[in-house]
Amino acid sequence: MASALFGLAQGRRGSTPKLIPAALKREIDDYQATPLRWYEELPFWPLIRELSSRLSTYDAAYVALAEALGIPLVTSDAKIAKIDATHCRVETFTINSAT
Repeated sequence: MASALFGLAQGRRGSTPKLIPAALKREIDDYQATPLRWYEELPFWPLIRELSSRLSTYDAAYVALAEALGIPLVTSDAKIAKIDATHCRVETFTINSAT
């Protein structure tokens, strides 16, 4: 989460940042207030390995967890939705502004 938020706030490879400082602070505050449930990754390694031929290992881990829990994966990465190997519904969203 930190990598994504800070990357959006800094801009990638010289691009214009997609989050202004006030928006970054709101996102961090919202994340800190979110009740989270943590899952061990090791039980998902076989599926992660299978998916990692088409996805990054990080993305494969998210897909594997969503599949195991029977829930949709919500992401801004539209390419995940195009991967035939996923057995979970993938919902994509876009980040439109720096506000």
